[in-house]
Amino acid sequence: MKNSKIFKIIIAVLVVLNLFTLAFMWLNRPGHERMGKREGDAASFLVKELGLSDSQQKEYTLLRQEHHARLEALNQHDKDLHNRFFDLASLEKHDTIAMDALSDSIAATRKKMEILTYDHFYRVRMILKPEQQQKFNLIFKDVLRMISPPPPMPPANIPPPLPPGPGN
Repeated sequence: MKNSKIFKIIIAVLVVLNLFTLAFMWLNRPGHERMGKREGDAASFLVKELGLSDSQQKEYTLLRQEHHARLEALNQHDKDLHNRFFDLASLEKHDTIAMDALSDSIAATRKKMEILTYDHFYRVRMILKPEQQQKFNLIFKDVLRMISPPPPMPPANIPPPLPPGPGN
């Protein structure tokens, strides 16, 4: 009787411990961060590191909002193009003309996204005083790392590619 009560307590403790472990692993998995959170962190980082004045912060907020709205529209267009591109795989006949046209449109949209982001940071730099611009130049790569999406995780059942060898 006493042994079964001890075993029940041990099992209950192990179940609770497993649940906490699973919750911890789930919440701390790679890529779990939301892009918006990371963008907010980068914005706070810039405001703090550059010591933006109130008027600069207001202008920066407007620039961020405009950039975000324009980027969201391009992201949606990019998703639509990708859906149309991969819908081609369900066709009976391989349509290389449509595939080429859609892949060119995808590339053009991605180019617009990159130029838009470049232009955004150029405009942010223009609202800074010369000493803030120098600081901006020093921390810019850190900001880019903060807003970049995490690298994709390879599927668990596929080994990573081999590094190129001398004959490759």
